[in-house]
Amino acid sequence: MRFVPVLVLLLAGCPLDISPESGSIPSGPPPGPGGGTISYQSDLQPLFDDTCVVCHGSAGGLDLSSRDALLLGGNSGALVLPGDPDNSILVQRVEGSTLGDQMPLGLPELTTFEIALIRTWILEGALDN
Repeated sequence: MRFVPVLVLLLAGCPLDISPESGSIPSGPPPGPGGGTISYQSDLQPLFDDTCVVCHGSAGGLDLSSRDALLLGGNSGALVLPGDPDNSILVQRVEGSTLGDQMPLGLPELTTFEIALIRTWILEGALDN
């Protein structure tokens, strides 16, 4: 599994030293703007708007057009378990670690950095910020 080293490093509390351009594997949670907490509105919603909302806007049993809609979950149940990225369906689907198609379907896979942003946001409690 390609994300096991990332998980081990995340659990060890290692700092992240990555930029989206570097392509290297993160060694810990990515910082939000200014090195702080991940911002849902600034960091994640634009990612979901670019890669997910075309299929998961308000149709298809799942709505990723807002944090509130995301937290409602979809046909598969709760997508996000705040504080628990490993058991969050959202992470499992973008990593391709569960049964079913890896998301986003028909588009390039999310980068390691983008997945780390999602993981960190969930680990930080899936805050509305």
